[in-house]
Amino acid sequence: MEALPAAWEFTALIIKRVSCRIRFMIKQFIHISRWPNLLIVAGVQIIVYHRLIDAEHSILSSREAYGLVLLTLIISVAGYFINDYYDSEIDRVNKPDQWIVGNTLSASLVLKAYKSIIVMGALLAIWIALRLNLLLYLPVYLLAVVGLQVYSSRLKCRPIIGNLWVAMFCASVIFIMAVPDLIKNTDNVLKSQFWFYMSFAFVITFYREVVKDVEDLEGDQHYHCRTFVVQYGKKAGMIVAMIGALVLLIMLYVWESRESNSTVKLGLYILQGAVLASAVMFWWAKNKEEIHRASTVIKFVMVGGTLLLLS
Repeated sequence: MEALPAAWEFTALIIKRVSCRIRFMIKQFIHISRWPNLLIVAGVQIIVYHRLIDAEHSILSSREAYGLVLLTLIISVAGYFINDYYDSEIDRVNKPDQWIVGNTLSASLVLKAYKSIIVMGALLAIWIALRLNLLLYLPVYLLAVVGLQVYSSRLKCRPIIGNLWVAMFCASVIFIMAVPDLIKNTDNVLKSQFWFYMSFAFVITFYREVVKDVEDLEGDQHYHCRTFVVQYGKKAGMIVAMIGALVLLIMLYVWESRESNSTVKLGLYILQGAVLASAVMFWWAKNKEEIHRASTVIKFVMVGGTLLLLS
């Protein structure tokens, strides 16, 4: 009889350890899914649907639109997982304090999670296509999944191409909301600001990606990842980033010059100042931490530009 309480204590201990391990793994998966970025993606698409698309006349009802938002989040999570899977060794050098895949999570487990997410996304894509009676929409999902796989495995370490690829995908977060109407030739529901905002997303993402390449120079060099910065030098990368900042400033100036809302104008002045600040911080940065701060300011501009669409 004395063995019974001991057995219960041992079982309780095992259950506690297993539950702690499961909670820890869930936290790690949440971390590599970049949940703040997911919130930004969801916010951008919701704002685009309600502010840059005439929702009343679009073939996308609210249900399909929010289903599309969920599908984009699934694709984004899958992209982050497969990117970290291929970058596990580089992240050991570039982000030792945030190195998860191949460290606290096994690479094989992350790959299995990636495959499961892809299947979930495929089922959701089929549901959306059937709801819209638009089977031509299914190849869009396939292209997105294959594109992220190709980027992570082949293009990420190609000079400029990798940066342009990421910028294109960020712009496609906006574009994908218009694809059903474009296929059905009801693109008159797209407001004029739609294309401008998509271009803004492309340029600011390209700018930030080049800044991040400079930040990750050490790890990329160590593992022979031939980014533009590795191949042509840090100074060349900084010059390309400055060109991106200049184009971004011009776009914000054009937006401000055409804007009549005084509140939006004030917001655009602030964003122009933030872009200038990020460029100065980046140019004079002495270490990775200072470069990272410049990258964070660029993300603020990205979010700020999105929020201004609400005004």
